[in-house]
Amino acid sequence: MGAALACVEEGHCPRGTTCTDGVCRAAGAAPHLGEGEGEGEGEGEGEGEGEGEGEGEGEGEGEGEGEGEGEGEGEGEGEGEAPGTPIVELSDYFDDAVIGGDWLVSEIGDCTVGEGASLQMSLPATGPSLCSVATFTEWDLRDGAVTLRVDPITTYEPDTTYTLAIVPNGGGRAQIGFEGGGFRSGIAGALVDSAYAPEPYYWRIRESGGTLYFESSMDNATWSGESSVVPSFSIRRVHVLIEARNGSTSSRSIGIGTGGVWGE
Repeated sequence: MGAALACVEEGHCPRGTTCTDGVCRAAGAAPHLGEGEGEGEGEGEGEGEGEGEGEGEGEGEGEGEGEGEGEGEGEGEGEGEAPGTPIVELSDYFDDAVIGGDWLVSEIGDCTVGEGASLQMSLPATGPSLCSVATFTEWDLRDGAVTLRVDPITTYEPDTTYTLAIVPNGGGRAQIGFEGGGFRSGIAGALVDSAYAPEPYYWRIRESGGTLYFESSMDNATWSGESSVVPSFSIRRVHVLIEARNGSTSSRSIGIGTGGVWGE
């Protein structure tokens, strides 16, 4: 409730109020008896007549509405869309000779994708070409990680790439991958180069405290950091993508094997 309007004489008060005990009050209102009692009476009568009490009521409503709307909007914006499936539920070792139904397979150019004892992507001698598998499922990567087990890449061309990536629906991409003999990791458009030695078997994208970490390991136990970044997009719903490609300068066929991908 706002403060009552002080007055000295009748002419100081708005129409419909009188100067009583040094305060403008609605005609017929009881004298001021104290803060608690005055507020109760002011709310009842001030809505239609009393400027002082009316101001109080308007202020009260404004604060209530503002607080409610602010909390509602803030909570909605902060939480965003509903999270996807927890990443820990992702597990495929590509060892049953059948590519699972959750994978969308793409083959562009003469590249081929197959599964036997592992996932095999075969790049032709002439490019450009691209092979990929991507999950239909959208995964929640918060406080989790996705790991790829890759056979060492020892035969390649300068434009040979092999990548583990997470791709949100709204755009953007974060990845760790091999390119022409080295590692490249980070956010698409701002990738960081690092050494691919000694041909680590395991690649990982991990999230913690709002930061994405791109890591490699020889034994899936001791990890080396390749780069890290704070993403500009949400990781609450992302697709997992495995991709191989070559360019127009390739001159030999290249096969790359993957022994599994799983979440933690």
